[in-house]
Amino acid sequence: MSRGAQVHHFPTKDDLVLAAIEHLLERRIAEFQATFADLPAGERSPATAMRLMYEKCFRASFEPWLELVVAARTDPALHARFVQLEARFFETALATFRDLFPVAAADAGFARVGLRLAFSVLDGLAIGRLIDTADDDLDEVLEVFNAMTAVYFPESPGDAP
Repeated sequence: MSRGAQVHHFPTKDDLVLAAIEHLLERRIAEFQATFADLPAGERSPATAMRLMYEKCFRASFEPWLELVVAARTDPALHARFVQLEARFFETALATFRDLFPVAAADAGFARVGLRLAFSVLDGLAIGRLIDTADDDLDEVLEVFNAMTAVYFPESPGDAP
């Protein structure tokens, strides 16, 4: 892309960074949705969803996402726009969660807080991987989280659409 074309599409550095963020948002969601949709119905469970999010959404696209989060932290204009994009990402993820697990998501407050909790765990696991925490330790945390939250998902594997 020529400099002129770049400036036409992205008049400021913030516009370029935000376009990159938006691309990562879309990629993270698409990665998860495609992988989950490819699973046989009998294997679709909240625990599987967490494992897939950890493997697909909080791997390759997480590191550049984290770098953009840190950059947005210290730039007020970028921060305000980043917050809007993050809200859009969360709402899209929440809609996906509601589609996959309608019984558990019937309580809107539970669904919202539960997804925030899941993302917090996944963020922590991804950061642990960046600082070379042993994979076995990270897997154990994920398994314990899944065991602790299983009671909130009355659907058996395969009940999700």
